[in-house]
Amino acid sequence: MKIKNILRTWLPLAVVITAFSVLVYTVVQQALRQGLNDPQVQMAEDAAYTLNNGATVDSIASGNKVEMSRSLAPFLFV
Repeated sequence: MKIKNILRTWLPLAVVITAFSVLVYTVVQQALRQGLNDPQVQMAEDAAYTLNNGATVDSIASGNKVEMSRSLAPFLFV
């Protein structure tokens, strides 16, 4: 009988704590993941702004060439 009382008291509390922990983890994970998109978005916006102001594709893509299979350097497809 004592085990039933313990389960009746602590099991709902354990479920609530677990659900809250999963919620916090998910929110933090999504916030971090969304922040990782910022550099790519910035590069795309800069390229679009430059093209809209009359620049040529060659002037945007004239940077260093990147071998994607060997480098983690940022690159831009135009």
